[in-house]
Amino acid sequence: MTTAPVALRAARARVGLHADATAVAGLALFVVALAAVTWGTWGDLDRDTGYDIVAGARVADGDMPYRDFTYYYGPLTPYLMGLVSLVGGTGLGPAVGVGFVITLAVIGMTYAVARPLVAPLGAFLAAALTAAVAFIPSNYSYVLPHTNAATLGTLLLLVLAFCAWRYAVTDRSRWAVGAGACLGLLTLTKPEPTLAGLLAVGVWLALRRRAGLGVRHAAALVAVPAAAIPLLAYGSLMLFVSPQVLVFENLWPRDELSAGRSALLEARTPFTVASGVELLKYTVLYATGCALLVLLARALDLPRWRRPLIVAGSVAAALFVAVCIAKPDGLRDGIYYIWGWIPLGALVAVGVLLVRYRRRGSGWTPFAQLELAAAVTLAVLAATTYNGFVANGWRAMLAVYYVPFAALLITRLHLFELGKRRTAYILGVLWVAFVVAASAGLTLKEARADSVTVRGHGGALAEQPAEAGLYQAILGEIEARTSPGDPIFVAPMMTGLYPLSGHLSPVDAISIMPGTLPSAGDQLAAIDQLDAAGVRVIVTDRREPPGYGRTVFGDASFDPVLFAWIRGNYDRVRTLTANGEDPRTVDIWIRKGS
Repeated sequence: MTTAPVALRAARARVGLHADATAVAGLALFVVALAAVTWGTWGDLDRDTGYDIVAGARVADGDMPYRDFTYYYGPLTPYLMGLVSLVGGTGLGPAVGVGFVITLAVIGMTYAVARPLVAPLGAFLAAALTAAVAFIPSNYSYVLPHTNAATLGTLLLLVLAFCAWRYAVTDRSRWAVGAGACLGLLTLTKPEPTLAGLLAVGVWLALRRRAGLGVRHAAALVAVPAAAIPLLAYGSLMLFVSPQVLVFENLWPRDELSAGRSALLEARTPFTVASGVELLKYTVLYATGCALLVLLARALDLPRWRRPLIVAGSVAAALFVAVCIAKPDGLRDGIYYIWGWIPLGALVAVGVLLVRYRRRGSGWTPFAQLELAAAVTLAVLAATTYNGFVANGWRAMLAVYYVPFAALLITRLHLFELGKRRTAYILGVLWVAFVVAASAGLTLKEARADSVTVRGHGGALAEQPAEAGLYQAILGEIEARTSPGDPIFVAPMMTGLYPLSGHLSPVDAISIMPGTLPSAGDQLAAIDQLDAAGVRVIVTDRREPPGYGRTVFGDASFDPVLFAWIRGNYDRVRTLTANGEDPRTVDIWIRKGS
C-alpha cells in the first residue's frame, strides 16, 4: 500500500534534482560569460571605488576605524579588508577576489532563497537577473562596490531569510541561531539592511506567535547572537573611541550630513508629492501591463485566437527585440518602467500576504514564512531608495544592491501569482527572461564603453577612453613626482587613485566630498595632517561632484580653507583635461620648494 507513494516521491525527487542541476549549470555558464565580458570594467574611478581598499590598508597598518580614520559604515568591512590586505596586499587584485566571492555567494543565495518560492526555472531567472546587474561597470558593482558593507548586507539578508525558512521546515535550533548571527552581523554593515533584517525577523516571529508555533524558544535562539555580536563589536570599539565620535562623526555624521551628504539622502527619499506621483505612475503602468499579459494568456487559450495571436505576437516581439538591440538608449529609458514600481509593489505584496494567510487559516507554513520575510525585507530596502529604484539606468543607483529581493518579487508575481495557467506561466517566463536579457545587454553595453585600461602599481581598471587618458596621465604624474611609500592627497572623490597608484593619504577622511570636512576646524585638522606627513603631490578636480548640487572643491561651501592652504603652499605644475561626455579639468600641485 505504501510502495506506490514512496516510489512517486522518489521519482519526483529525481526530477527535482535533475531540474536543479540543469538550472545551476545554466546559471554558472551565464555568470562565467558575464564575468569574462565585463572583466576589469567594474567600479568607477570618478566616485568611491577604492574606499574599502584604503580602509583595509590602514587597518593592516595598525590604524583603527573611527579613531584613526573616518569610516561611515559598520566595522565588518574594514576589518575584513584589513585581513585581506595583510594576506594579499593593498592593490586592486585582492579586493576583486573578495568581491568575486561575495558576488558569487549573493547569486547562489538568491537561487537558494528563490528555489522554494518559484521552483528551479524561477530560481534560475531570479539568480540570472541578479547576475545581470552584479557585474555592472559602475560605482555599485558587486565586484568593486562603493563599499562591501552594501553587498555583505544583501548577502546576510539572503542567508537570514534562508535560515528562517530552514528553521520553519526542520525546527532545528542551529537554523535559528544562524538567523540570529546574520542579524547580529548585519548591524556591522549598513543601516538599511540592518533595519530590513530587524523588521523581517520581527514580523516573522510575531506571526509565528500568532499561529501558535512556539515563538519563545525561537526568539531566544535568534536574540542571543543578534545582541551579542554588536555588543561585543561596538563595545570593544568604545574602549578606544567615544560614543560621540563613533556615532556622530562616523556612523551618522551629523555635521557632514547637514553640510553636504544630505543632498544624496534627499534625492533617494525626498518624501515629496511629486516623487509619490512618480512612484504611483510606474506602479499603475506596470499593473496595466500585467493585466494585459493575463488577458493575452486567456485569449491564447481560445482555439480560434491562438494561431493569429501567436503569429502577431511573435512578429511584434521580434520587432521589439530588434529595436531594443538597435536602440539601446531607448531600452535604457524603458528600464525605469520595469523597476520603478518595486517600492510600492513590495508594500502591496506585504499587505496581500498578510491578508491572504489570515483569511486562509491554513497555518503559518514554512513557505508562507519565507515569502513574507522576503517581501518585508524588500519593502524596507526599496523604501530607502524609492525615488529612482532602477538598475541599468542612466546613472548608477543604490537599488542595484537590492535586485536579489526584487528578482524574487518579479519571478513570484509572473510565474505563480499571474501564471497559474500554463499559457500565462509561459508568458511570465518569457517576460522575466526578457528582463534578464535587457539588463545583461545594458551591462555589456556599458562594459564595452569602458574600452581603455588604466594601469598603476596597484592594478588596472577599464574606463571610457577620455577618462582613461585623464587618469593614466594623473598616475603618470604621481609616479614621476613621488617615491614608493610617499603619501599623496586627492580631492574630491577619485578614491581609486590611492590603491591604483600605491600611495595613501594621511588625512582621516578617506574620500573628500562636500561636507566631509564641514567646519573650518575640520579643514585645519586636515591641513595639519598633510603638513606633518610632508605630502608633496596633491591632485584636485574642478568638477561638481555628482549628486551634491552646484559646488566645486574650494568654493565657499566646499572646503575653502583647505583649498586656500593648497594654493598658498603648492604650485600648480600641470593641468589635465578630458573632453568626453563629462568634461573634466584636473590640477597637479607640487609642494613649494620641494
